[in-house]
Amino acid sequence: MKVLVKSDRVPIALMVIGAAFVVVSALSSTERYYKLLFPMGFAILLGGFMLWAIPAFLKIQKKRSRKTIRSSGPPSDEGQPRRYARPRR
Repeated sequence: MKVLVKSDRVPIALMVIGAAFVVVSALSSTERYYKLLFPMGFAILLGGFMLWAIPAFLKIQKKRSRKTIRSSGPPSDEGQPRRYARPRR
């Protein structure tokens, strides 16, 4: 189960607030504010999503680059694999 990190709280809150603005703009009692609430809610929703998605994407990229570096192994001096194991200490 994924644990909610403190840095994820703000983007999630922005997404919820933006979604609430979009839903409220669709109500019949707020028809005259539709032109204000809908774009503003959508912008807040999109901003919250981007605040969450960009760091998550960079984190995934970082993990992938570490994995590829580890899988390639340590660089050898002559371009050939080592003949003997390293001494243990």
